[in-house]
Amino acid sequence: MLAALALGLVAGCSAADASGKGDKAATVRSVTAYDEALEPLKKRSDVLEDRFAEVQAEGYSGPLTVREALAEIIPEFATLLEETRAIEVEGPELEEAHDVLLASLERQQDGLELAVSALDEDNAALMAEAGTALKEAQRLLEEHRDLLARARA
Repeated sequence: MLAALALGLVAGCSAADASGKGDKAATVRSVTAYDEALEPLKKRSDVLEDRFAEVQAEGYSGPLTVREALAEIIPEFATLLEETRAIEVEGPELEEAHDVLLASLERQQDGLELAVSALDEDNAALMAEAGTALKEAQRLLEEHRDLLARARA
């Protein structure tokens, strides 16, 4: 579920008003700039995702290992989230997509923190809540991608 760590760097992405053909080209350029701003943090998020994957499935050696991995990942994720919040976007299409991305990342952070609490407390209900939060984060990430695709069209 750490795929929701699609994050960005500070970038001034300007979008034109929606009044004509030339404006649409400016919007596409701003989406491209937004994508470019996200790329370095996506790469950093891939590292976090790989670290988490290492303690799952074949690498699973118990809840303590998962908890330790999450304890390392969560602060780094929080840094990436803050960097994403710092992205400056203009134009309603890009602003909406960015807001949905932030909501996804915030929900991801909630889910990861809930998972740690669930492991600490050996609480299955709390783990289920964490899973629900992570699924919601994934749904919001898909919505973010759809909004960007529409902004490019």
